Amino acid sequence: MLKPLALFILIILCTIQPNNAQNSLEQTCNLTPNKTLCIQYLESSPRSPNADVHEFALIMFNLMRDKATNTIIKIDDLLAGNNFLPGTREYNSLEMCATIYKEIATSNARRALETLPAGDPEAAIEAANDVVRKANQCEAYFVGRISEDTRTPVTDDNKDMENVATISASIAELLRRND
Repeated sequence: MLKPLALFILIILCTIQPNNAQNSLEQTCNLTPNKTLCIQYLESSPRSPNADVHEFALIMFNLMRDKATNTIIKIDDLLAGNNFLPGTREYNSLEMCATIYKEIATSNARRALETLPAGDPEAAIEAANDVVRKANQCEAYFVGRISEDTRTPVTDDNKDMENVATISASIAELLRRND
């Protein structure tokens, strides 16, 4: 008699827990500027099912670092190819963007990842807001293109980084409000 009851309780607990985790994720993402992207980013992490708001912030800042690293690799590949000649506006812009993304990966993301566990969401918010500015700055380096509708080689990366940083700042802001 006890074994079926224990099994029944275990089944209920297993089915309830993911729903609570999903609710936590959705509640957190509802408080960000882009709920859909927030959910997409957080659900892509294997750590999100059991995460709280603090862990969501860490996931987002790790994602920021990873995306910055991938963009650096992309820019290095573009610079190594024959599509952009050294000395041209595009080549120089890509070099400046590489520097920006190295700062994001090594300075901004690291600062947030070091200060969040120490209970300092303010530094993480500042780092994320700085990343938004840097992504926009990278895109601005390409000013002088044929038209503003023309996409740069890193337009998608810059927009994605801006979204990640904005959501990261929003989640870190939730931590600041809860302190």
